[in-house]
Amino acid sequence: MNFAGKKMHETKPLDKYYLLIQFQNQILLKYGTEFQEFFEKIFKKVYPNFRPIKPYQGDGGNDGYIKDAGIYYQVYAPKVPKINERKAAKKLQDDFHKLEKEWNDISSINEYVFVYNDKYDGSIQLLEAAVTKLNSTNPTIDFKLYLAS
Repeated sequence: MNFAGKKMHETKPLDKYYLLIQFQNQILLKYGTEFQEFFEKIFKKVYPNFRPIKPYQGDGGNDGYIKDAGIYYQVYAPKVPKINERKAAKKLQDDFHKLEKEWNDISSINEYVFVYNDKYDGSIQLLEAAVTKLNSTNPTIDFKLYLAS
């Protein structure tokens, strides 16, 4: 209810559908730094204690984190995901190892999230294998993939 005692406007199903299409369109259009900034804006709204990390001399495998929780995010958004799948799997592993060396003393790593703008194509075997490998060699850390969907 608003201050006059009337019901506030509820979002209609058609409005929600339109907003969903707008959001999906943004995912499809953005890549690289623009996608990372889009991700940061969303996460700052949802998690007020999310801290984006801007590369100064590299970000050490950390594009943003929630320090108190030890949750780290690495964003990868190539223009054409299909031709960068092998690179994405390698980046997931390499950036985790950088993170481990450069950030673990700042805040212990409890969770590592690889945010991959796959343009709604879905996960691939190479990424799943990389996450499984990291999980098996680092059992105290929770590894996750965030895809467009």
